Amino acid sequence: MRGNPELLSLPQIAIVGSRNPSSLGLEIAFNFAKNLSHCGLVITSGLALGIDASHHQGALKAKGYTIAVAGTGLDRIYPARHKDLAMKLSIPRDNLGISAGHHRKATIFQTHVL
Repeated sequence: MRGNPELLSLPQIAIVGSRNPSSLGLEIAFNFAKNLSHCGLVITSGLALGIDASHHQGALKAKGYTIAVAGTGLDRIYPARHKDLAMKLSIPRDNLGISAGHHRKATIFQTHVL
């Protein structure tokens, strides 16, 4: 198990959105998550393309915590182009990833990763 399950007991907000947003949508999502992180909220989102990724990036910019909920197993980053984002989520702090993958059973992992 990788990650910090204690984040689940902190105040958090789950935010998801379009995988094909406008540039304005990406900017708003980034700033929204950054400001909410500054207020002490943990940002929870998928690791999907578009708005979800912008939320994680905004939380990281604020040096806040983020939880990634993945539809795949935690050993496989999807989409593959988000491997760099997953590494950024994992290196600077203990964040959390949850897989709602194939067995319909959530797996919580501790990370310096997702």
